[in-house]
Amino acid sequence: PKFFHPRSPTDSASSVDPHITPESAFSQVSTISKATGIPQNTLVTLIELDIERNKVSNALVFAPQYVNILEVNLDLAKNYPEHYQEFLRNIER
Repeated sequence: PKFFHPRSPTDSASSVDPHITPESAFSQVSTISKATGIPQNTLVTLIELDIERNKVSNALVFAPQYVNILEVNLDLAKNYPEHYQEFLRNIER
């Protein structure tokens, strides 16, 4: 519950696609906020920044919007290590 979740395998051909719609990401904000104590507006901002970052990196103004939840989750762990200590310890092993 502390991380954003990808699309279900039935919605993604590879089942490991890190891209979800902004709506799907926004729908997970409340759960993640409750699990971590990170304010909802902070989580919304992280999603919005990822949407913009993807637009710029693809150099497409009219590209479909998506959220790369892998990047957002890594940002969460990096910026809020106090909430993700267990995850960070597992990575270090």
